[in-house]
Amino acid sequence: MGLILLKRFVPRVPGPLVAVVVAIIVSSLFNPADLGVSVVGQIPGGLPSLQIPQVGPRLILEHSFRQLWHCQFSIFADELLVARVFAKKNHYALDPNQELTALGAANVSCGFFESFAVGASSSRTVVNDDMHGKSQMVGLVAAGLVIVFLLYLTSLLQNLPKVVLGAVIVVAAISLIDVQEFRSLNLIRHSEFYLSLLTLLGVLIIGIVWE
Repeated sequence: MGLILLKRFVPRVPGPLVAVVVAIIVSSLFNPADLGVSVVGQIPGGLPSLQIPQVGPRLILEHSFRQLWHCQFSIFADELLVARVFAKKNHYALDPNQELTALGAANVSCGFFESFAVGASSSRTVVNDDMHGKSQMVGLVAAGLVIVFLLYLTSLLQNLPKVVLGAVIVVAAISLIDVQEFRSLNLIRHSEFYLSLLTLLGVLIIGIVWE
């Protein structure tokens, strides 16, 4: 509720940052983990080391590798969807090829550091947009801060309640719901409108299906 009020009445105040700092302070003073509140816990520090990926015919045929391909295609779709939404909102041109090239390069780089597949996070993108981050400098600053925290400040986050992180994501994701888009889709083609509603209800009721 506090995040929603800050976003509604004091939009210039970085609500997610305020919520995280306050939650860490309160959690450190009262130790809610003893009451059953789940916290982030100890985060391994340090930077990942460079590794050469072991790719061969046997790995490509393994089931886990095929699962990774499924995951990667869904990441590509999510990337273009998020990019399209914010390109329309902020009135700039979108080059899908450039977006997918950048995403592919990022994932190739992750392969050399034993990282997981990465994509455009809709929730983090919304938080960034709400804080009026409009340039690539935002990403560079965020990456720099991640490095600083991994090297020196991981202990500050161990008392952060996970529910606060969930609240930040939920509040951010609410703004992605665009009722007007559903209305426009209904005017263009009824079948597509019903399909979008069916997809929405399927995810809400069944959840994401992993193969």
